[in-house]
Amino acid sequence: MNIDMASVNRKDNVKTGKATYSSKNGSLKSIKKIKNYILHLYVIFLMLPIYFLVCNSFKTDFEIKNSITPIPILATLANYKAIFGDPQSYMALINTMIYVFMNNAISYQPMYLIKICL
Repeated sequence: MNIDMASVNRKDNVKTGKATYSSKNGSLKSIKKIKNYILHLYVIFLMLPIYFLVCNSFKTDFEIKNSITPIPILATLANYKAIFGDPQSYMALINTMIYVFMNNAISYQPMYLIKICL
């Protein structure tokens, strides 16, 4: 009786759940880890300005000018009261919405026509 030891070893690995990786699979895993790490750094890099913008919106004027803390020491809503209390800010918001709407209408119309024609 002639038994192939390679097939027996493969069956044992399947039954026990042991994974055998070649060097190629190991390098693919390390590449995936590196890509994942770079993606996380990229997202953090993109989110930092938004984080600082939100944190600075809750700081006082003195705190913005004189300290570099990443979070506000004395959180206040005074900046929001100043913005929403000013009638010019409403007009600026309406102008921004008109600009965005018109820009989207102009930008997407040619793409929509190209999509229909193709």
